[in-house]
Amino acid sequence: MSRGRTVIIGGGQAAVSTAVTLRQLGCEQPITILAEESALPYQRPPLSKGYLTDPSSTVVLHDSDVYITQHIDVRNGVVAVRVDAAQRRVTTSAGDVVSYEALVFATGSRNRTPDWAEANLSGVHSLRTRQDADCLRAALQPGRRLVVVGGGFVGLEIASAAYAAGCEVTVLEAADTLLGRVLSQPLALAVAARHRIRGVRVVTGTAVQALEGDGHVTAVVTDSGRFEADCVLIGIGALARDELAHEAGILTDNGIVVDDQLRVLGHDDIYAAGDCARFPDSRSGAQMRLESVQNACDQGAAVARAIMGNASPYTDLPWFWSDQGDLKIQVAGLRLPDDDLHHHTDGTGRHVVYATRDGHVVAVETLDWAAEHLAARRVLSSDEHIPTAVIQKSTLSDLLRARRSAPARSHHPEES
Repeated sequence: MSRGRTVIIGGGQAAVSTAVTLRQLGCEQPITILAEESALPYQRPPLSKGYLTDPSSTVVLHDSDVYITQHIDVRNGVVAVRVDAAQRRVTTSAGDVVSYEALVFATGSRNRTPDWAEANLSGVHSLRTRQDADCLRAALQPGRRLVVVGGGFVGLEIASAAYAAGCEVTVLEAADTLLGRVLSQPLALAVAARHRIRGVRVVTGTAVQALEGDGHVTAVVTDSGRFEADCVLIGIGALARDELAHEAGILTDNGIVVDDQLRVLGHDDIYAAGDCARFPDSRSGAQMRLESVQNACDQGAAVARAIMGNASPYTDLPWFWSDQGDLKIQVAGLRLPDDDLHHHTDGTGRHVVYATRDGHVVAVETLDWAAEHLAARRVLSSDEHIPTAVIQKSTLSDLLRARRSAPARSHHPEES
């Protein structure tokens, strides 16, 4: 049973998942969410997809009635400015001092900012908040030249939306392939090819040196040439928002360092969840920080269980997706650099890459192959070891389909 007030710093999906799960588990103690933005907590993934093209899309996680009826105190526009871990107190930007029995950092991440000349020109955008999306949408007018700096998920999602809006789109990536942090090379090359076929200009292996403009951006200067632009989107990755924890004397290292139960090291009453948490992966043993909706929601729920006295190691299977126009990329499990790769395509544009380690499948990446992604999540979540030899002959979805049909066939009279 929880002991007293839980204070959650952050207003994203990890924060809301923690609070709502606490109530679902029967917590009757006060819950306070310190949410920096003035709006109710909302989903961030749609900001680079549906919401960017349709502002009427619903992104709010819950209506205010949900928080009111569940007695969750959401303080919008209030920032935690200091944490006193010894006294169990949080000081806010409103001047309040809030005491806690359990504290949850769900502070998320922030955009990595470049040091290029003229990066603050008008027409230069980044995407983190709903307001950012509204400003970017207004800039994506037919015929305008958009240069996207950074070939990650967010950059390519925005490139797809901009192309659909009638913009001339160029994507610049410093690495030799797109999506190098999240996809294997075979799938990344397939994605790049699809974008090029669609009409997006994709330039890899090029580093930005500066932006040009007189008040408003007019060009991006790189080591391989100059690209004219009416607007620029910078999407070069994100950093954990762990400054507040660090100032409180909590161990940070590209995120707030937690144990396998998401508890901050050295503090039994402090937790971290979502983008800001650096945790040990239960399958590989590697320390990692993940930026995904699934991870934020599942870790928030795990923290709630721990606060309620039912802590257990966090072992949920990581999975994530990216919708880029008509392309759907889905990943289940986590691939490490030294894993072996097995790439298959069915000839219709669908691709799958299996990553194997120690002779069995540990991660699966798919392009436009939802059934295979769902099969991968089912298999990997069960911790079943699928040998490499199996996926060299069959897909996981075919394997599961064969298993389902096997009992029925065994009872056919002609097979008796």
